[in-house]
Amino acid sequence: MKISLKSISVILLSLLLSLIVFRKFILVNIASFLIDTDPIEKIEYACVLSGNAKNRANKAAELYHQGHIKKIICTGNNLHFISSLLDTEIIEPKITKAALEMYGVPDSAIKIVNHGTSTKEEIDLLAKFCVTNDINELMIITSAFHTRRVRYTSQKIFEDANVKVNLQGAANKYYNQNNWWTLEGGLIACNNEWIKYLFYLYIY
Repeated sequence: MKISLKSISVILLSLLLSLIVFRKFILVNIASFLIDTDPIEKIEYACVLSGNAKNRANKAAELYHQGHIKKIICTGNNLHFISSLLDTEIIEPKITKAALEMYGVPDSAIKIVNHGTSTKEEIDLLAKFCVTNDINELMIITSAFHTRRVRYTSQKIFEDANVKVNLQGAANKYYNQNNWWTLEGGLIACNNEWIKYLFYLYIY
């Protein structure tokens, strides 16, 4: 059956109008899909994954002061971008630790484990750390848009290690799933996370 040019035009126009009418619903759900968190529980150990130290440390400090966690592990071995400005080597977990202390978390409650240059490497490290230190529950704190990729990456690894994971996402001060497309930072964050998530699906 031959479809006329007029019919194709009507279909394309209908699709375009649908995208315009439902654009906010679509955009909100594009970002909402990336967020996958758990109800907050009381767990002794938490880990703040490297990257976006301010937001993630702020979330960890909030949970610490509320009594949900007692000890915080900072992971990662990437150099923080400020290293090039100061002409010295400063790894990301040290920035996270400094932010935690700024938010009132005592040094005695913080441990740096400077290993891992990717989410996968940090998750592998954490599973081994939990087994070595007889930890059977761990809260992982990362950026909200990062949580689905962390869940995908960590689920089987921690199940094999017999460790229960509670995943928490730190909100960004300037954007969230409801307005990310209105700000450059939100556009970059959502776009980058989707690319990384699809890459992880392909690789792992």
